[in-house]
Amino acid sequence: MSDPYRWLEDSDSPEVERWVRDQDALARASLSRLPYRDAMADRLRELSYVENVGIPRHAGSRWFFQKRNAHDEKYALWVRDNKSSPDRVLLDPNAWSADGTVSLGAWSVSWDGSKCAYAVKANNSDEATLHVIDVAAVVVCPVDGIEGTK
Repeated sequence: MSDPYRWLEDSDSPEVERWVRDQDALARASLSRLPYRDAMADRLRELSYVENVGIPRHAGSRWFFQKRNAHDEKYALWVRDNKSSPDRVLLDPNAWSADGTVSLGAWSVSWDGSKCAYAVKANNSDEATLHVIDVAAVVVCPVDGIEGTK
């Protein structure tokens, strides 16, 4: 069976890069002429960028949950150390790169809530780097180390 689009799988190919650029230019030229485009984009942003909170996970005395504030592009991982403590940001992928291409992948906490393993995805890829942090020592964990520790 013939597959005329197989050549598009080589994302490093100059031909594929040129094709993607041309397709992007064609789409943008067409979409830019749509009436009310800016108003629709503004309304979609208004509806989409609202605060969201995920389901909390309990480990030890701590509660972990993901939360996205209305102004954030990505969900951050928050922790509450016990029932009476305030919530604090543990991992904030919104601060990991200026262009927003670094993201938080899967995360998991130890049974006692003392450690958190998490994946960092560069360039929004499926490949990830695994990190492990001491939850008690972290104020807000940057992607390149634990310099944000207490």
